[in-house]
Amino acid sequence: MVISDICNTLADVNGYLHRVFEVPRGVYPAPIPKGFWPSGTGLMVFQKADPIPGAVECLRGLSEKLGGLAYATCRPRDAELVTKRWLKLHGFPDGPVFFCADAREKLAVAQKLGAALALDDDPEAIRLYARSGIAVLYPDWPYNRSLDEPNAVRVAGVMEVGYGC
Repeated sequence: MVISDICNTLADVNGYLHRVFEVPRGVYPAPIPKGFWPSGTGLMVFQKADPIPGAVECLRGLSEKLGGLAYATCRPRDAELVTKRWLKLHGFPDGPVFFCADAREKLAVAQKLGAALALDDDPEAIRLYARSGIAVLYPDWPYNRSLDEPNAVRVAGVMEVGYGC
């Protein structure tokens, strides 16, 4: 079983924020006003973000080889419809979407599902997954380059992962 984050792992949310609102890309979390994400503008960002190139094919290959897929995101519950539509529109494999309050809740979901592999960009989530014994692949972003976890591997992009990608 694979568990995957969405924002900046599958969807280039930071790229959209940078292009449209001039938010710096290398800061995590992005410096945006409180209450932004559940607003109409925040939901539009989730809707308009481009998929990371190769993410669909990569997830499809990984989920086939590892026995399924689930998504764990820290997006607000208000983004459920937008998120599920975005995944379907871009051809991502079917799987349940868990809306989590934080990285600890993501880990709890992954453990409950028996995930063998996690894909995430959040430094805290990467550490938690790796230290709990779940292997992690994480995209190379400026805010997570200093991580050094024995069970986590930084990749230049999902195309580097392989598995039929």
